[in-house]
Amino acid sequence: MIARIYGYVVCLAAVFVGLASLRAFVEATFDLADPLHSEMGYQYGGSRDLTSFEAFKMEVLRSAGQGERPEGKRYVPDDKTIRTMYESAKAERIHAGLSKARRALAVNGLLLAACIALFITHWRWLRSLPRTEA
Repeated sequence: MIARIYGYVVCLAAVFVGLASLRAFVEATFDLADPLHSEMGYQYGGSRDLTSFEAFKMEVLRSAGQGERPEGKRYVPDDKTIRTMYESAKAERIHAGLSKARRALAVNGLLLAACIALFITHWRWLRSLPRTEA
């Protein structure tokens, strides 16, 4: 009786953990396809808006107006400098998003495989136990 309860609990836990890892695996697949707009990229690649150069430029110019140099003059970078900053920040966000998505794919893929293996082995083991009539 205890062996059956153990087997069913392991199978049930494998199903729940497998479903959670499957969800994370699918999310990581989408993040891998579009790392610039992934949640992982925003979380680990900075907070600036990198959806377009114009949006990035507006943020840079807005923040340039907030900080002043000791001479009392504002530093406003030219378009070439802002473009270089944008391309660098965008590349970093894409790199961070790809790295996190690949890691999530690997971890959740292995976890999903382990859950499937646990479920199959325990389910077969449960089926091989002799049935007792109460």
